[in-house]
Amino acid sequence: MPPKPRRSPAWSRALDAVVQVPATAGDVRSRNVSVGGRRTSVRFDPATWRALREIMLHEAVTLDELCTLIDETKPRRFSLTAAIRCYVVRYLMEAASSKAPPFEPLAPNGKTIEAMKAARRGEFTRVGAPGKLLTSLSAKR
Repeated sequence: MPPKPRRSPAWSRALDAVVQVPATAGDVRSRNVSVGGRRTSVRFDPATWRALREIMLHEAVTLDELCTLIDETKPRRFSLTAAIRCYVVRYLMEAASSKAPPFEPLAPNGKTIEAMKAARRGEFTRVGAPGKLLTSLSAKR
């Protein structure tokens, strides 16, 4: 019997997502969007909504802006929902095949690097609750 092919972590995570697909149509969610100034609705499963939310955050666009752009670009024969699904799949395929990270890496400046080194040496101030942190930071200005 030939050995089982090795699969990537993405393979397993994608299969896990399939197992978690809602069993009822009630889990498919409709949302109203404004496309070129007109209201319409689109329906997707939770995984597609999560992917859209991640894309919107990464690209710094609203749902209405993204839907309008896709609507203006799609062939007439496609429904908006089908075009958005195609967009999400292609976007994720491009991100998966790219060697670059799906975000702009931030290069820390010298002050940040020194602060990170000091923190590793245990040289940091404990302030407790988040409110105290903000007060402490404001006091240093």
